[in-house]
Amino acid sequence: MNRAMQTADAIIADLDLDHGHEVYEWLQEINNPPEWEGAPAEEIDRHFKEANTRSMEEMWDGLPGGESFRAFHERVVSGLAETLDSHGIHPMDPDHRHLWTVDDPDRRVIIIAHAGTNAVILGHLLGLDPVPWEWERFRQPHTGVSRLTMIRISTGWAFSLRQLGNVAHLHPGMVTV
Repeated sequence: MNRAMQTADAIIADLDLDHGHEVYEWLQEINNPPEWEGAPAEEIDRHFKEANTRSMEEMWDGLPGGESFRAFHERVVSGLAETLDSHGIHPMDPDHRHLWTVDDPDRRVIIIAHAGTNAVILGHLLGLDPVPWEWERFRQPHTGVSRLTMIRISTGWAFSLRQLGNVAHLHPGMVTV
């Protein structure tokens, strides 16, 4: 997660925060098959294209030798729930899965991760049913900034997507997908 930690350091410096970042293992990107490590990007792209032609059940199982999407989704959502809880943001109840209780509505939480992890987080906080292609549903460029705010709805709070994958902080020649 080196790139995510470098991004966190830049954000901490830019916001002039007086504390460093916290690293959570649950934020790690989905674990691809180990033999992909160091493989050419074209080869990995080919594997992903082939994977998208499999049955839905096979897609949930993940790539052979890699982490299943089920396990990845569970890891990210469980870690997110625990982290938000520690910051005073709690699900209201199972009957209102889109609404949350918030101890301090002015508190900001910044989460920095890679595309697949970010996509699972966005889908969960927006109350969407998971799909094993989250990173395609919320396609974002590298170092893109997505922003959610909380709005008061009925007796709770709901997350509202205000920005997806904004790269205004980058020179156009630096934008990659």
